[in-house]
Amino acid sequence: MAVDKRAAKRELEKMLMALSSHRRDLEAFRNEGDAAGEARCEQLLEIDYAHIRSHCAEHGLKLPHDVPPEDAA
Repeated sequence: MAVDKRAAKRELEKMLMALSSHRRDLEAFRNEGDAAGEARCEQLLEIDYAHIRSHCAEHGLKLPHDVPPEDAA
C-alpha cells in the first residue's frame, strides 16, 4: 500500500508539472494576445484539473490547493 501511495504521489507530481507548464503557456498566449492559443490552454487546464481530481480521489490523496474543486465555476 505504501509503495502504491508513493507511486501515486510521483504521478501527481508529474501531473502538477504539466499543469504548471500549461499555466505558463496560457500566460504567454495572453501576453501575445493570441486568443486561439489562450482557448487551447484553458481547455488543457480543465483537462489537467479533471485528471488530477480523479487521480487524487482514486488514490486517496489530498487535492492540491491550486486545483479547483469540480463544482467551481
